[in-house]
Amino acid sequence: MKRRMPLVLAAITFLLCFLLNWYRDHLFNTLFLFCFLLDIPVVVLFFAVFIYAVICLVKNGRNVMAWAAVGMLVFTAAVVLCFPFREAKTRLELALYEAERLEVIALIREDKLYCDSMGNVRMPEKYRMLSSDGNVVVYEKEEETVVSFWVFRGMLSGSVELIYSTGGEERIRQNESGHPIVSIAELKEGWYYVITDY
Repeated sequence: MKRRMPLVLAAITFLLCFLLNWYRDHLFNTLFLFCFLLDIPVVVLFFAVFIYAVICLVKNGRNVMAWAAVGMLVFTAAVVLCFPFREAKTRLELALYEAERLEVIALIREDKLYCDSMGNVRMPEKYRMLSSDGNVVVYEKEEETVVSFWVFRGMLSGSVELIYSTGGEERIRQNESGHPIVSIAELKEGWYYVITDY
């Protein structure tokens, strides 16, 4: 078991790093800036396991488990630095919750959800998980429908929205607010991944 310990610790580190980054937007909306305090113990764990694996290699260079642990930690660092967590999570949740999001859009079109003068709609409890802060923004709902579900609502920095638009990308650009759109990517017909500068 002692020979396997570096690999077990590296696997736990990978899992914690992955989960922390996968749920980062949710943690930010819940804990605000305090969510970054969660990074400290994970980073400390990462380096502690790395040092432990290197010490095991120095003691016994033929320790395959220590080599595997170092490889897994390098892989962990590459995933954390390069993997598009936010977009991947958005794509997965679109596949999982598309029907529920379409229900919300239908309720909005039928005026069954209150929409304030700015177009903000606070969703009922059972739909709150569909948008990072439990709200959607209605840009249009008459001839065309353009509704935004928040993926990440930035503060003086980039925001990310999952926008449903019956009029395509052109209709999204026509409803651009005072905060310019940085990029639009179509995830599937009618659904767009939109990054703004706010």
